[in-house]
Amino acid sequence: MANKSIVFLYSYHHKNTQKIANAIAEKINATIVEIDNNTNLVELGNYDLVGFGSGINSGKHYSQLLNYIEKIPNVQNKKAFIFSTSGIYTEKNVKRSYNSQGIIEA
Repeated sequence: MANKSIVFLYSYHHKNTQKIANAIAEKINATIVEIDNNTNLVELGNYDLVGFGSGINSGKHYSQLLNYIEKIPNVQNKKAFIFSTSGIYTEKNVKRSYNSQGIIEA
């Protein structure tokens, strides 16, 4: 059985996050799910790799993506990644932003 991948995405404004998600999806042959306030939950049991991406707003990923993630039932033994696009322009600001979300330690 081939590995199946999915990328959840919230892209706003210039749609730069959508461009990155498209490039990732092409490389890993992933399905893209665009998040909005009415997006149904997707069963993750059929996927081996799960990605999440959005822009950054006030130092955090957009709330639309974070709210969707909060609704996903806890799953085990899945590989996952997160990505973002932003006008953050220094390594210090990037680390501070991701650290404030508990994603990495600065």
